[in-house]
Amino acid sequence: MAARAGISIGSLYQYFPDKSSLIRVLAERINLHSRGCIEEGLREVHDLASLRLAFSALVDRYFEIVSARPVMRDIWSGMQADRQLLGLQIAESRIAGGMLAEAMRKVHGDAQRERIAEIEQSAFLIWELGEATIRLAIGVAPAEGAALVAAYKRMALREIAEPFED
Repeated sequence: MAARAGISIGSLYQYFPDKSSLIRVLAERINLHSRGCIEEGLREVHDLASLRLAFSALVDRYFEIVSARPVMRDIWSGMQADRQLLGLQIAESRIAGGMLAEAMRKVHGDAQRERIAEIEQSAFLIWELGEATIRLAIGVAPAEGAALVAAYKRMALREIAEPFED
């Protein structure tokens, strides 16, 4: 970031009081961009098949982005090490999970009204586990990483479809 701005690391810290502040700003920018991608990806969901396709495409897109930008792993590591930043990351997973839950409810309609809390919990967990899977996948050999992402998608898609298979 300092190199991009054409300043030294020391000068960068004139703008940010500590490393956590810098990580927070970077994470917030990434989160804002991610929300836009999720909204766009889920916009055309109208049935279970389109939800499955949209979710799979979002996971694939996220894996591609993170694979191409390994600095995101450093941001995640910094967030995991700081309690306040970890709270920010969990809050963001809740927001993304909420968008997924809304798409799940949209697909099935009122028949799942009594299971809203369960669907929201599942969607939150699906999202959080997806981020953990991507972090793991970029830390191993590429072929293993791709296999882990594929396994995660199979598991998540079963859970996404489960409320609709009564």
